[in-house]
Amino acid sequence: MRIATYFLFLSLFFHPLSSEEATSTIDIEEEVVLPRPEGSPPEFSTESYQKHFTKTFTLTILAIGVLLLAAYLVRRFTHNRPLQGNQRKNIKILERRPLSQNTQLYMVQIGKDYHILAESKLEVRNIATISGLDIQ
Repeated sequence: MRIATYFLFLSLFFHPLSSEEATSTIDIEEEVVLPRPEGSPPEFSTESYQKHFTKTFTLTILAIGVLLLAAYLVRRFTHNRPLQGNQRKNIKILERRPLSQNTQLYMVQIGKDYHILAESKLEVRNIATISGLDIQ
């Protein structure tokens, strides 16, 4: 679902111009053709439409890939950050649940005691303490 949201967001930047917008934004000037001196070879444009299209398409796909990779890496490295590295310490954060955008509920083990803590922007409050119980 989130990938579809990213593609929808990116598609907002790549919408084609309508015919009215295209004609109103481009000023067309007539090209003055000068006569060629005799014996000179004809001049041809070496750049083609296909070359520019391929380059633009490749860079667009590459940019989208870099954005998706960056989003994946940010999400991966920020997910469950407080729960990592808790297995060999005396204070372990067993579980974390978001209650709202600014409030978290934590289950913490300190020795053989378990504590239920609520954290908000203003305070950290001990809601309950459970002694000597083995919780799985």
